[in-house]
Amino acid sequence: MVDKYEDLEIKLIGDHQVNNSILALSVIKYLVDTKELEISEENIRKGLINTKWPGRIEKIKEKPIFIIDGAHNEDGAKSLARAIDKNFKGKNLTMLIGMLEDKDIDGVLEILMPRFNKVIVTTPDSPRAISSELLKEKISKYVPNVVEKKEIEDAVNYTLENLNEDDVIISAGSLYMIGAVRTIVNNK
Repeated sequence: MVDKYEDLEIKLIGDHQVNNSILALSVIKYLVDTKELEISEENIRKGLINTKWPGRIEKIKEKPIFIIDGAHNEDGAKSLARAIDKNFKGKNLTMLIGMLEDKDIDGVLEILMPRFNKVIVTTPDSPRAISSELLKEKISKYVPNVVEKKEIEDAVNYTLENLNEDDVIISAGSLYMIGAVRTIVNNK
C-alpha cells in the first residue's frame, strides 16, 4: 500500500467528510500493514468515490440543488453551516425545516438561519415534533420570509414550485423528516 495518494475524490459534501476519509485511509493502512490484507489503490479510489451517507449533506436533486441533512443539534448544524459557506456562498438559499421538540431548536436555528433568504417550516411525522406554527414563530426572529406548511408533502411541493433552477434548497432538522423529503423529491 502506498503512503501517499494523489487526486483522490469523494462525493460527500463537507470538510468533515474529508477528515473521515483520511481516517478511513489510516485504518486501511493499519490493516494492510498489520493483518497482511491486500487492498488495491483502485479499490480504495472506488470505495471513496462511491461512498454514500444518506441524510448527511446528501444531494438528492440537481436543478435546483436540493440537499437533505439530519442536522438537529449544534454539531450537526455547525457541520452543515460550514458546508453551506464553502459550497453555496452567494447562492439564493431556501431552508425546508421541521424539528423535534426535544432537540436544541434554538441552538440549531441560531447557527443556520442567518444563511437563508427564505424558510419553509413543516411538522415531522412524530409525536415529539414541534408544531410548524411554533417553529415558524421562532424562525421569524431570524428570517422575515417564513412560510408554514403543516404537511411535509405540501412543504416539499411548495418549495419546488416556488424556486428557480439556480436556487439551493437545504432540508434539515429531523432525521424523521428528511427520509420523507427524499422519497417525495425522488418521486417527482
